[in-house]
Parts: sequence; structure tokens; C-alpha cells
Amino acid sequence: MDDVPVVLAPEQAQRAGIYLVASRLPLYGVPVAVISQRDICLGYNLLAERGTGPQRIAVKTWTYESSHNFVGYDNGDRFEWLAVVIVTKPRWEGWQSGRIFILPRHIADERSITAPKRQKGRRHRPERFFLVPELVQSFPDEPGGLADYEDNFGLSEVPLRQAVTINGM
Repeated sequence: MDDVPVVLAPEQAQRAGIYLVASRLPLYGVPVAVISQRDICLGYNLLAERGTGPQRIAVKTWTYESSHNFVGYDNGDRFEWLAVVIVTKPRWEGWQSGRIFILPRHIADERSITAPKRQKGRRHRPERFFLVPELVQSFPDEPGGLADYEDNFGLSEVPLRQAVTINGM
């Protein structure tokens, strides 16, 4: 039974990602509330409390069933933190299931790729995005890498992991 992966609809995967992040934050001393489904248009999914006041968190979930290899957001989305949840196929080479990256908005804006201008009549495309295969890479080696903000459930502005140098480089 363990070899049979559960296939989630995109909406189910997104909600699962939201609740996965919401369940971990309080364990690190960060109270959190889940925003109701009807209020999702606000651009964020969670409301966390820090010493600096309420913090809006946008949760983006990617699954291996997805036809795209990126997660993205728009410039107009209102949030202070971006949480990227990667739900992968069991035993997918080099990945662990349920990897979570939580980073401040200004870092997301600095490291994300800016999408080319939208063409008229085309489906909505996020204005900023991260390529999923690059997320686990270290910054600055990989400009879109978020490894230094993996498992940042305490909402630290400072990277949890520093870039590792190899052979003095």
C-alpha cells in the first residue's frame, strides 16, 4: 500500500500545503490562523503573529503531477512571507517529500525570476516565479536557490543555513 502514491487534485494539494505549514509554525512559537477559502483572493493563506505584528504568508504548493516545473506569484499579491511546499513522488531521485521553504517577501522578490510580458489572450502566468529543480540549491551558487530558508518555521529574516564553500571558493 505504501508504494501507491496518493494523487491529489491541485486544490487539494494547495490546501494540504497550507495546513502543513500552519501545523508546523506553532511548534516554533509562531501562532497562526488559516484564512478562509473565500478570502484567498487577498493573496495570502495564513496570518501569523510575530513580535513585529501580524504577518501574511502566501503558501504555494507544487506536486510532481503538476504540468509546470515552477511556483510563482504576482507583484500585486499582498504578503510578507512566501512559503513554498514541494510534495514529490515517493523516492523521486534526490528529493524528499514535503520540503518547505519559508522566506521574507523581499528575498523572494530578489531571487525570483521575472516572467516575460504576458501575451494577449494567453492564460494567466505568474509575474515572478521559481524553478522547482533550483529551489534546493544554495544561494548565491544558484540565484533561484532557497536552501538557506528551508524549514524556516520561526520566520527568521536571517538565512538559517549559510552557503557552503568548497575548496575555498
